[in-house]
Amino acid sequence: MGRTAAELLVERIAGSDRDPVVHVVPVDPVLRRSHLAAPAPARVTGPAAAPPAPATSPPPPAPPTRERDHQ
Repeated sequence: MGRTAAELLVERIAGSDRDPVVHVVPVDPVLRRSHLAAPAPARVTGPAAAPPAPATSPPPPAPPTRERDHQ
């Protein structure tokens, strides 16, 4: 696939004006153990999808106080 893309790019740079062509690259899928993994949960899209909740963090701790500061 990369070789075909590079050849087409070189032709285009050289000024080729040939008509578009569909290139079919043969593949041989190889199943591995990772194909047995659990599928990802379905994602809801469109207007019905709720926006993600904003990330929140706990408020910063209050500064230490001393009794003498309040006198």
